[in-house]
Amino acid sequence: MSMKLLFNNFTALVLLLLSATSEACHSSCGKLGNITYPFRLKGDQHSCGKVNYELDCENNHTILHLYSGKYHVEEINYDTFTMRVVDVGLQKDNCSSLPLQSLMHGNFSHGDPYELSAFNSAVNFLECAAPVKSAPYLDTALCSKNSSSNLSLSLSQTHSYVVVGDIRASDVEDSCSIGMVVWVSNSHLKINNSSFSGIHNGLLYGTELLWPRICYLDYVLWKVQLPCALLDPFYFSAKYGGPYFGKILDFPLF
Repeated sequence: MSMKLLFNNFTALVLLLLSATSEACHSSCGKLGNITYPFRLKGDQHSCGKVNYELDCENNHTILHLYSGKYHVEEINYDTFTMRVVDVGLQKDNCSSLPLQSLMHGNFSHGDPYELSAFNSAVNFLECAAPVKSAPYLDTALCSKNSSSNLSLSLSQTHSYVVVGDIRASDVEDSCSIGMVVWVSNSHLKINNSSFSGIHNGLLYGTELLWPRICYLDYVLWKVQLPCALLDPFYFSAKYGGPYFGKILDFPLF
């Protein structure tokens, strides 16, 4: 039997075993009825999922604790390796509710379990000492009087605006400063930036995160490309070679 045939048989066996293991570890919380590998709920068996992808279930809501923020998990897509999350400070039908934390590229570092998907747009919250009448500044005064936002200055002393999209330092008015930036998914919902309530609906749709690794079993004569999740639990032990005469290399999905 050739070496390649042996390897193919071994790979099929490993995937079958991993599939059987993962099928035994399914959890649910609220609207998410199929939480499975690499995710786990707090309190699940240690063999289920990975610690870096542990979620909480609070009041029938799936919760992600990310850096200093807390987010409702609205959707997990195992086909695209994406998760959509919403800051817990946001409330439906209450456009005065704002995110409690910034969530932008600067929050993430290489090697973190999550990163921002490319399918997000920036929503910038600004505070200005003087009124601003020019586009693209959108006044949030009608919605922000009772806000629980964590912006640095009291809203009673400033004028509050939101700008959708990338903003350069040269675009910020002299009397203004950026207090918070939240990246919001634009993959399925175009943000309506004609009113703050439209932008608020975009914030409620959520931010798209991804767990982006794809692994390659790199052999001399061929490569096998598989999601890293399917290569665990032997991923770390085999990462730099091992009994299979190859290396497992991981690359970003996007």
